[in-house]
Amino acid sequence: MNTINTPVLLSTLAISFIAPSFVFAETANETPSMVIYGVATPEKHRLTDITPVVTVDRDTFEDQAGGQLITDIVKRLPGVYTGGAPGENKDVRIRGLDKEFSRVELDGIQLPDGGEKRELNINRIPASMVKEIKLIRNSSAEYEADGLAGRIQIELRDIPLQQQFEMSVSAGGQNNLDAEGKQLSLTYGNRINEQFGLQGTFSLIETPLIKSKNKYNEDGLALKSETEEKSIENLTAIWDLAYFYGDGDSAIHIKPLYIKDNEQKTKLINKFDKEGLSVKSTESEYEDKTKETVGLSIGNIHIFNELTQIDSKLGYYRTTEEKDKNKQKGKNKSEKEIEDKEDAFWQGDIKLSHRWHSGFKNDFKTGISIRQRERHRNKDKYSNGEFKAGNAKDNYRIEEDYSAFFLQNKMYLTDAFSLQVGARVEHVKLVSFDTQDKQGGSSQTDILPSLSANYKINNSTAFYASASQVLNRPKFDEITPFENEEKGEVTIGNPDLKTAKANAFDLGVNFVTDPLFLGINLFYRDISDVIESRATGDSINDKPVYQVQNVGDGYLKGIELEQRWALRSLNITIIDQFTITANQSFIRSKLENEDGSTTPFKSQPNFIGNVIVDWLHPTAYTRASLALNYISDIEVNEVNNGQESEAYLDFKITQPIGQYWSVYASGNNLTNVERVKLKSNGDKETESTGRLLWVGLNGKF
Repeated sequence: MNTINTPVLLSTLAISFIAPSFVFAETANETPSMVIYGVATPEKHRLTDITPVVTVDRDTFEDQAGGQLITDIVKRLPGVYTGGAPGENKDVRIRGLDKEFSRVELDGIQLPDGGEKRELNINRIPASMVKEIKLIRNSSAEYEADGLAGRIQIELRDIPLQQQFEMSVSAGGQNNLDAEGKQLSLTYGNRINEQFGLQGTFSLIETPLIKSKNKYNEDGLALKSETEEKSIENLTAIWDLAYFYGDGDSAIHIKPLYIKDNEQKTKLINKFDKEGLSVKSTESEYEDKTKETVGLSIGNIHIFNELTQIDSKLGYYRTTEEKDKNKQKGKNKSEKEIEDKEDAFWQGDIKLSHRWHSGFKNDFKTGISIRQRERHRNKDKYSNGEFKAGNAKDNYRIEEDYSAFFLQNKMYLTDAFSLQVGARVEHVKLVSFDTQDKQGGSSQTDILPSLSANYKINNSTAFYASASQVLNRPKFDEITPFENEEKGEVTIGNPDLKTAKANAFDLGVNFVTDPLFLGINLFYRDISDVIESRATGDSINDKPVYQVQNVGDGYLKGIELEQRWALRSLNITIIDQFTITANQSFIRSKLENEDGSTTPFKSQPNFIGNVIVDWLHPTAYTRASLALNYISDIEVNEVNNGQESEAYLDFKITQPIGQYWSVYASGNNLTNVERVKLKSNGDKETESTGRLLWVGLNGKF
């Protein structure tokens, strides 16, 4: 695919449908308008937001193209793409940076997960339980500072005032509708009386995945072929049990949570001779992985009066992951890996909000947060049934204590101009252990100021600016005191790693009317203490020593454009039921290397674009949605491997049947994208997973 023309095409398309709308915007506001997705202007909050936040609510995403997990929503946020195989969409990568620079919260908690990079696999979270999703581009003092690229916040649905029951059942498959994929979702909510309410969601999703990989050398000769069949099962149950008191606005919430994922995969690998014609060796692999997350939080919203309230929450969350992998190499060699992980923490938060006046209105907030975490990982390896010492990096235990305090005040200096100042203090004490109980540790305190401003120029246009200091904490397996000898070199851990830090700046303008939204955001991150593996200059057993260290500096910058246009503003009957939503992100970065040269951050595309076309039939109420997601190529150089550009096309069509029921059909990765990875040595690797198709039935009562 042409890596230059596609971004230009997406940008041109956006500009082409924006330009005429200025002519019709005033006319459209004078006449009644149809609400396409429940709210006429879903971006209206942008005119008053003091920090740059992108919000997608349930009314917007419920009938848009995609499947049952929130990955289909998150991957269309501006500047975001997801990791994993084509169409698999496992983890979040904000502004093109690797997943280690992004953070994801569910109901205000960054859930523990199995990954070493502090990421949360978002393909674990069903969309049926979600109220809205926020992309926080620049953090205020109120939020945890970890994650220098940005944060995704997933908010759960509120308890409805009246009894409400929803169900969804569907079947699907890869490249066909053979029903190997299954989905069931049940959601019930009810405000039973003035004092009690509850809401619960149960979701079960089984997804088939067949993945093929092929590797070629620079002359195009086959080196390796790989076929993987994987069955993925996701089970999620979450409840919100509430007691309301006072005037009914104060409440105590008890929220139990359970998420279980099971992956079973079989892999067959063929390696070819140097001519690439015949198979010289064969390997088979079977893996069974189970990941469970359990949690319980007790929260209280206590409203003293219309000016003052306290929000508090205490929760415990634990994720365990067990993996059993067996390999057979030829007839005479077998390998086995048994791995278990556990990541658990207690977290307590309390926040005071108070509105006061000093000639103008002020919203003051202050709060504290405490988290005590313990994480361990153990991996044992066997060769032909005999125990074999594994990688020391894979066996560790970590204790991490986090505490934070913040002050923040938002001042409404005029009806049009607001200013927010804040400061957050975060302290982390870390103790790490290897398998021999060798101990390392560090302690770090960061004072993190923030400043934001919003100026509402008129009823449809607002200007904002935001500056803060943000952090990026090290990966878990980098901060243990391990020593590992492998492949002619020795690698050692570094418990003394400091967090990377960035000065974060965002500047932008939003234009919002009923039929039209335009947004532009410029961002810059001045990053110091970037963490990378470097040669220490020492040697052990005549082998060079490498260690992850705080090294050079870097930057991340770019521009993010957003558009939404309800075509009814053109008063052309044939197209007045269409709404087009689009965004384009142009990204650049630089990182210093060991030899003084500079490269972009690893795995970063220069352009990410989305176009979503939604349509509603005026009488049959048929809804259709088509979404295109484009990721430009990733540069290959001596430091990083590269990747060719990709374009994904998803769709969904929904037809109501009577008052309560609707049927739908959806498809992911209709373009059957083949991922092409390019290596610095000239090798090429292709990976494909095919299309995922679903048909289903929804009910709302």
